[in-house]
Amino acid sequence: MWGIGWRFDESASLLDKGEAAFRVLTGNADGYLADPFPFRHQGQDFIFVEQYLYSKNRGCIAVVAVNRDGTVGASRIVVEEPHHLSYPFVFEQNGQIWMIPESGAARNVSLYRAVEFPYRWTREACLMEGIEGYDTTPLWHDGGFWFFVSPRLWRSTSWDALSLYHAESLTGSWTPHAANPVLLDARLSRPAGAVIRHGGRALRPVQDCARGYGGAVTFCQIDALGASEFAQTPIGRIWSGALGCHTYNRRSGLEVIDLFGHIRGLREVTTSYRLLVPDAPVSGPSGVSEPCGQPVSWPVSPG
Repeated sequence: MWGIGWRFDESASLLDKGEAAFRVLTGNADGYLADPFPFRHQGQDFIFVEQYLYSKNRGCIAVVAVNRDGTVGASRIVVEEPHHLSYPFVFEQNGQIWMIPESGAARNVSLYRAVEFPYRWTREACLMEGIEGYDTTPLWHDGGFWFFVSPRLWRSTSWDALSLYHAESLTGSWTPHAANPVLLDARLSRPAGAVIRHGGRALRPVQDCARGYGGAVTFCQIDALGASEFAQTPIGRIWSGALGCHTYNRRSGLEVIDLFGHIRGLREVTTSYRLLVPDAPVSGPSGVSEPCGQPVSWPVSPG
């Protein structure tokens, strides 16, 4: 089953430390939790998650309040649709808090706005129709938004390919990248969380599904991103022993992952980060990793 891991550390991320212990939070007998995204609002830390409900055979978006003393509130569903939802990418821009959840089953990419954060949301806009896209991840780069999406193409799975789209504003029309799909590789395509800046590099967490869905998370350095170019280099990887993982995020010192395997009853899991490139730096100048180039209110440098 799936569950999530979380830890507070203002000074050093998993990528800095190389190894860290995460508290484990699982669902109950009715379902499981996955796809964690942290967010701090007015001094309170929250984790937005996919909460999968066995009774409905689909996921909803839920939120959990977490505290620095290790206590956790009950999960509460905040967005539910007739179709499956997951990967609640939550961010702030222009004084509003937004969410782009994965809604591939509905063949669209939708934008939600917080009416009363964190519990009330409204569907504000449809960013794109007619695309069975998974784990849409926005990145603010060179004065516009780039959207990383894993589309289901031809007879592919939802993790074989990566497509890119560009828009001048959050709700502007999407322009497909000239080389879409820019990548066909089950190891390095599907997004696994927000792009971060670490060691002077822009790193994109990706799902390694070479041995199956939810195998591991690899970090790829973005080497080039433009209207007709895209290149990345894998440099590091998260390991949790026999457990799988397909999401990594960090914000305001709250670091989260998800875990797949026999985790029922576990209170803590030790996770490692290993370099794949010998000369890749282990830590950045300030010793932390934070979201990089996300919607403009997010930091574009560590700290």
